[in-house]
Amino acid sequence: MEEQTVVLIVGAGPAGLATAVCLTQLSIPYVIVEREDCSASLWRNRAYDRLKLHIAKEFCELPHMSYPSDAPTYIPKDQFVKYLDSYIERFDIQPKYNTAIDSCTYDEEKECWSCLACDVATSVVVRYKSKFLVVASGENSVANIPVIPGLHDFVGEAIHSSLYKSGTAYSGKNALVVGCGNSGMEIAYDLASHGANTSIVVRSPVHVMTKEIIRLGMTLVQHTPVNVVDDLLVGISNFVFGDLSRHGIVRPEIGPLLLKEKTGRSAVIDVGTVGLIKKGTIKVHGNISKINGNVVEFENMKERSFDVIVFGTGYKSMAHTWLKNGESMLNNDGLPKKEFPNHWKGANGLYCAGLARTGLAGIAIDAKNIANDILSIYSPAGLATAVCLTQLSIPYVIVEREDCSASLWRNRAYDRLKLHIAKVFCELPHMSYPSDAPTYIPKDQFVKYLDSYIERFDIQPKYNTAIESCTYDEEKECRSCLACDVATSVVVRYKSKFLVVASGENSVANIPVIPGLHDFVGEAIHSSLYKSGTAYSGKNALVVGCGNSGMEIAYDLASHGASTSIVVRSPVHVMMKEIIRLGMTLVQHTPVNVVDDRLVRISNFVFGNLSRHGIVRPEIGPLLLKEKTRRSAVIDVGTVGLIKKGTIKVHGNISKINGNVVEFENMKERSFDVIVFATGYKSMAHTWLKNGESMLNNDRLPKKEFPNHWKGANGLYCAGLARTGLAGIAIDAKNIANDILSIYSMHRSEMN
Repeated sequence: MEEQTVVLIVGAGPAGLATAVCLTQLSIPYVIVEREDCSASLWRNRAYDRLKLHIAKEFCELPHMSYPSDAPTYIPKDQFVKYLDSYIERFDIQPKYNTAIDSCTYDEEKECWSCLACDVATSVVVRYKSKFLVVASGENSVANIPVIPGLHDFVGEAIHSSLYKSGTAYSGKNALVVGCGNSGMEIAYDLASHGANTSIVVRSPVHVMTKEIIRLGMTLVQHTPVNVVDDLLVGISNFVFGDLSRHGIVRPEIGPLLLKEKTGRSAVIDVGTVGLIKKGTIKVHGNISKINGNVVEFENMKERSFDVIVFGTGYKSMAHTWLKNGESMLNNDGLPKKEFPNHWKGANGLYCAGLARTGLAGIAIDAKNIANDILSIYSPAGLATAVCLTQLSIPYVIVEREDCSASLWRNRAYDRLKLHIAKVFCELPHMSYPSDAPTYIPKDQFVKYLDSYIERFDIQPKYNTAIESCTYDEEKECRSCLACDVATSVVVRYKSKFLVVASGENSVANIPVIPGLHDFVGEAIHSSLYKSGTAYSGKNALVVGCGNSGMEIAYDLASHGASTSIVVRSPVHVMMKEIIRLGMTLVQHTPVNVVDDRLVRISNFVFGNLSRHGIVRPEIGPLLLKEKTRRSAVIDVGTVGLIKKGTIKVHGNISKINGNVVEFENMKERSFDVIVFATGYKSMAHTWLKNGESMLNNDRLPKKEFPNHWKGANGLYCAGLARTGLAGIAIDAKNIANDILSIYSMHRSEMN
């Protein structure tokens, strides 16, 4: 028996479920298999009763579904299982349970994965063939029990923590817990609380923290160097717990967050165990040397008899036992070769989710990365509508009034410009940036990337072709567009079933009307003509507009020695690029208002109260503001620091201009040699598009809000007009291409 699918997901734990949902959201078909008879069997069947998530719930949500509003901050085991069941039901995930993968190999000739699976109930064997394979079987596949001389002959009860449920049965007994991770420390507390005479083996250095300390660290590390945060956390922990080395618990040499990042080892969240250790209720021992009968001998030669030993010594991944050709991604321990966050991708369509020991927060990142990467290879969606249509074998013509592609980037962008969003959110379909490209792509590299993209997909725009008018012919049910070759003045009429307006929201420079501007005796230019501050050294320069371009141009002018001022005309969110990247990641699986609240708090922590410097925050958060008004947060490049120092002066709106003197609304005046208007652009689509009222408003922008803005009537579409950047263009192009495909395919079938 054989089944084919685009993606095969092995494992229906949280990692597999999250990946399935991310694929579903991108309309990518998959099959998910699970060897157990239920999802997340570790949580259902192998977790002790008092277990809770040790990390606050906001860091533990799976993509696209929050916890109930009344859920506690730290989710108990039973509520987490209920959350997983709701997740499965909501997104209609249908794992094939009792399906054990025996082997997966990559077929070089057919360029696909071939996986043999066995139904453990019926012994029926199925071969799955897939373009992509996601290993989501977990780092906790089988119990790990260390080799100890004499353990086999221990006369008491020896169990792994996966079989431990409660300390009720061990009241009055001598119990030894081996392992001082979260499970070991919590089980020791549970045993002691139920009256067991409890000891614990602390085999290696460990950070002990409170859950609140870790929550603080996970928040701060998004915008503060990890070593700084680690120093703070260790200092707080030492204040809370004191010196634990006198009780046999020694701290690692590196801090808790860096330790997690480098080794996957988590800090221990104390549930009360430390207090019992300090009281002597729980005894701490070093490593075990050997076992004789029921007597355990420790490395310091001390001995003690025990009735039960509970091994809180973790689990092992078994992926390497069935995954062949996986050496590009996994090591001999069945774990990723590369460190987080670069661990999730191997060769030939191989991925892993949830193997990097980064918890549920890491799982969410894995799932999103995997789905987006598969989308870029598998899906016809993308940023460039031309490529989307090409992938669907739909013929098209693309016209451009300039003599090159992306003329705004080539000819109207200042020298120091970079993409303000991380490259992972800005790739075009089917082609990644070079592996050595920086996270935030400079202008020149982005232009080079576009040229390579055009060449790779053989896109052939008709340059120097200006559209003069486009009307809809009701009788012939098509668009009729008159175009003029600006070099030869030859006029061409294009007729098409579909029309995509992708001429951009940035067609022409927008300069506000200011009394006296026409008679300004200095230099007044739009930001599209600004290249560098080199020519303005020693001059008085005024930048009008506090968006990303305005703030960055002000910084550039000041850095080149200009006496710089900036007009801040309206409230604005100022963020670091890392804060926005965090927000764009979190908002995939956390409500936007929750993410916004966190981003504003972090930004306030980083920049302080900027209102005293003339910069006021909007009333709604940065992501919701972008969604509702298309106004972006400003990514600070150093401008705020210069404003705080007084190097850059902040002014309110301009009232009027007299000669070279600018009067502001607060009646203050100052003379300037140059004014740079970073006041944006206007779309000019309305000047040539007739019958476009079903899609565009009087401001030449979509009537409907994102993401429902892209389609008008009678085969009319728009891409890149919703002020959502490259990431939004990707969604536009996918929707447009798929919608045209559905109509075009029907049309072809009717003709046949």
